[in-house]
Amino acid sequence: YSPSSILDEQVSPNVPRVAFVSCRVLPEPDPDQQLLLTAARGAGLDAEMAPWDDPAVDWSRYALAVVRSSWNYYERASDFRAWIERTDKRTRLWNPAELLEFNIHKRYLSYLERKGVPTVPTWFIAPEFAGGLRNILEETRWPRFVLKPATSASSFMTRVFDVDEIDGAIDFLHRIHEWGDAMVQPYVSSVASGGEAALVYINGEITHAVTKNPRYQADEESVSAAFPPDPEQLAVARAAADAMPGQKLYGRIDLMRLDDGRWAVSEAEFIEPSLFFLQYPPALDRFMAAVARMV
Repeated sequence: YSPSSILDEQVSPNVPRVAFVSCRVLPEPDPDQQLLLTAARGAGLDAEMAPWDDPAVDWSRYALAVVRSSWNYYERASDFRAWIERTDKRTRLWNPAELLEFNIHKRYLSYLERKGVPTVPTWFIAPEFAGGLRNILEETRWPRFVLKPATSASSFMTRVFDVDEIDGAIDFLHRIHEWGDAMVQPYVSSVASGGEAALVYINGEITHAVTKNPRYQADEESVSAAFPPDPEQLAVARAAADAMPGQKLYGRIDLMRLDDGRWAVSEAEFIEPSLFFLQYPPALDRFMAAVARMV
């Protein structure tokens, strides 16, 4: 956790104070952090990073708390849910508590599917049904598949298996179940050459997209320059954003091109996604304008 330098500056008590919610120890650098703080100062706000997992933080000091880099929340999901509930009573929390809580478990993908949004096929496996993985693979006939926790971030406990590696996959599944529910998806072959399309949502608008490589087994993430998404990508991302409950300040919808050529949602992240402001500064301007209006 790297506190902002403006923590030590004298700020007028009439200047609204905004917290960008982070965590005490970032698992990796946040390229958006300094951009956010600088833009907030330019908008006339007293802004600082505040870790969700620091019990000494007085959230009532802030006019607004915007969750941005709480990147360890999945390690303590129950604590994070409790933090959301407490903090929502002390300040304005964005994204709103309803959406944050809904987005913690990736069962939201099933919800999006029921709403008619194209999604990567996903099965969830509770700890008491670990043996069901064989049945899923027999039914789906996926030659390769991905296993990961249903509450996770980045490449945490994420691995790709071939169908003939089922014994090793079940062993890995038991390790995931030490954390909670697991999820299994087909390995989408297009990501090996084209990556995922990550579409950034800011205050009601898809502002830009980047291509990023999915992260398996702690791979490093590589990100392209920003580009305007094509009409099909836009339609799928907008449908996903509209279907998610509650109001939304920000989000990121990650899409994969399935074997049949269609784009489908692999993740719809409305808790702490990287928004790639460095790749497309106008999105930061839109984001900060919305924050300034809120306070």
